[in-house]
Amino acid sequence: MNQLVKSDNAIALQRDILPKLPERHREIVAAGLMPKIADQPAGMVVNDLVTIIVGITTIAGQKLDTATIGIYADEFYKKLMSTYPRISIAEVKAALYAGVYDEYGDYYGLNCKTFVSFVKSYLFSESRKEAFRVLGKEAALSNERTLTPEEKERDLKDFINYSYGSYCVAQQYNPNLIPVHFYHYLESKQMIRITTEHKQKLHKEAIKIYGDLVEKSNLFTQALEKAIEKAKDKTETVKNIARRLAVAEFFADQKKAGKKLIF
Repeated sequence: MNQLVKSDNAIALQRDILPKLPERHREIVAAGLMPKIADQPAGMVVNDLVTIIVGITTIAGQKLDTATIGIYADEFYKKLMSTYPRISIAEVKAALYAGVYDEYGDYYGLNCKTFVSFVKSYLFSESRKEAFRVLGKEAALSNERTLTPEEKERDLKDFINYSYGSYCVAQQYNPNLIPVHFYHYLESKQMIRITTEHKQKLHKEAIKIYGDLVEKSNLFTQALEKAIEKAKDKTETVKNIARRLAVAEFFADQKKAGKKLIF
């Protein structure tokens, strides 16, 4: 299994293999299977990097002005794209938060060079290597036989339960971490029932989110603006944002109702 997950079969791995992993490996692997920064709109990635940088500098008691944070996020994005384009935002967040809590030893100041060092330490850590070794073994065993439709559905339900559990304990939860196929499955089971009017509302909210990301990207470099202009499919991106928002709303309703598990 590559250090940076390149498989186009990430959804199948999430659905079929992830629920079988030991808990200590599951979060590491789940982060590695999330969409890669190279496949995301540049503005969305930069916005997430800004949020992460604000979070870790707050933890470290280091106050940065908005302009400095923007410069850091811009430079960090360019370095990630040139060095680790197949990393996910979830992995970047895990790396930087681990680093600021001294899991990779002492560091001197928070800046782009430090961020890249944290990412490198995370990607090549023994814990991550072990997690993906276990994933590889489970995937090999799974490939020896074909899962029945019932087994695939069971594993998907387990993964939804796992993701819902992460949602319930998170102080802040990024809807971008929600796999879009959750929406399709929950809708097919009529667990998510959205009126045409509400779909239109979610779509408008998704358009606004997408537009905000594009606008924020204009604070950085022309390179980012060009990357956004070259986005593969703005329409599909907006639709997927709306679908993730719908699942996040569903999770929120279930949490409010006191549900411990979805299934």
